[in-house]
Amino acid sequence: MMENSSIYANLSEYQMSYTAYLGTGIYVAFVGILSTFGNLIVIVVICGKRKEINFQKKQHIPLLLNLAVADIGVSLFGYPYTSLSGMAGRWLFTDELCTMAAFFCFLLSLVSLSSLVVVSIIRYIVICKPGLKPRLTSRMINYTVLLTWLYGVAWAVIPLFGPAAYTYEMFGTSCSINWTRGLLQDTIFIICIDVFCFLIPLAIIATCYVQIILRYRMISAPSTTGYDNSDGFTKMKARRDMRVTWLVLVQVGSFITVWTPYVVVSGLSLVYSLPVWVTVLPTMFAKLSCAVNPITYSLLNRTFRRMSRDILCKCALRKVSHSSDKYRPTNR
Repeated sequence: MMENSSIYANLSEYQMSYTAYLGTGIYVAFVGILSTFGNLIVIVVICGKRKEINFQKKQHIPLLLNLAVADIGVSLFGYPYTSLSGMAGRWLFTDELCTMAAFFCFLLSLVSLSSLVVVSIIRYIVICKPGLKPRLTSRMINYTVLLTWLYGVAWAVIPLFGPAAYTYEMFGTSCSINWTRGLLQDTIFIICIDVFCFLIPLAIIATCYVQIILRYRMISAPSTTGYDNSDGFTKMKARRDMRVTWLVLVQVGSFITVWTPYVVVSGLSLVYSLPVWVTVLPTMFAKLSCAVNPITYSLLNRTFRRMSRDILCKCALRKVSHSSDKYRPTNR
């Protein structure tokens, strides 16, 4: 449980100007709308074009769907409270809603990171260990999706029972883990989060992509046959798989870029009393994470652009057709 009443009462020394609060509220609202609309398109494209995408041949797609669900969950369960409170210059809701928003944001962020880790491992297997690819069955992929949620829940429930309890951030209009309380159990838990929920996943991702790049360079080396006899992995197939890999790598890099400042500042908060603006900026930057992936798909994936355009055009045509039928005079 969280001790919000006493903590929120002590936030007066950290208050910002109303203009700053209003800016954070408008910013979070914009990111939330962008994330909701973008990830909704991703979900509709993946589900609506299921046969065309072929989940069995593209094992990473269910993980990308899982990623979109987690990201849209953050924008729906966390951002409205922060946005409205920012526009008002104070937290407008109850302590319980603060706990709920912090819990879901932490849980869903862990699901997003876990999904990216699993996608990285899948890309490693497809390109570096193609002999193991038959083991990436639909059942196995479904189990990994479930595992990402179990992993997130296992970490997210701990603050509900004491260590680093969910509470208000220093500027008072957003909620998260209590990074600043300073008790030994809090410090240990936060160090564990940094290690097991950020550094180790980052190391796994980095290892996978270093191996993938090295493998691709070896396959792309000049050859008299154009064929890698070690495992039957053709250069053409390698290039096709690497296009997907670069897309995922951009997603991973974007996630790490937006979350690293927050992790660093949160760690520094354990030992230093930081100015409020130092805590606000990384928090706002991290909120971009749930909106980055749809932008990445739109910029780097022509197939996604085509599918999303087809779906949006069909929706628009149905709306126009429905409106025409509604106002069409009937024969009497």
